[in-house]
Amino acid sequence: MIEHPEGPNEIMSLRQEEVEELCKSCNFYKTKAKNIQLVTKEIVEKHNGNIPTSYKKLISFPGVGPKIANLMCSVAFSQDDVGIVVDTHVHRISNCLGWVKETKSPEETRLELEKWVPAGRWTQFSLDVVGFGQCTRQSDWIDHFLRQFSQGTSEMKLAQEIVSLIKSS
Repeated sequence: MIEHPEGPNEIMSLRQEEVEELCKSCNFYKTKAKNIQLVTKEIVEKHNGNIPTSYKKLISFPGVGPKIANLMCSVAFSQDDVGIVVDTHVHRISNCLGWVKETKSPEETRLELEKWVPAGRWTQFSLDVVGFGQCTRQSDWIDHFLRQFSQGTSEMKLAQEIVSLIKSS
């Protein structure tokens, strides 16, 4: 089996079980493997092996939702005005800190965040909040966060308030 397939032709040469094995560390790995093969086939057959750069085209692929389409546009294609990437971490943190008004889904959260985070800063905002949200799921995140964030008394107080809010969610 190919350890790390390079390019669409190598992916297309893999059997379903081989793609599943590569995706096994992910949730829903069988569905993701199936979608990877479907998307790869479409990219090769309809786009000459080139990944489309538009949100509208990306969202049309099986298994590609707003989060992945926005991630591709912002990070892979440097389009900082397409949309904020909202995963479960950003959704949780945004609700917890009151940045949004009790949104029910990541997509609702994205729409609310885009009203007040300036376009042009969406990529960095996404990367920062996703990273922070992932940190909060690690057992020692509080100590790490407090060390990184707080330099003085007022910053320490704010950092402790943020920790308190997140722990209670």
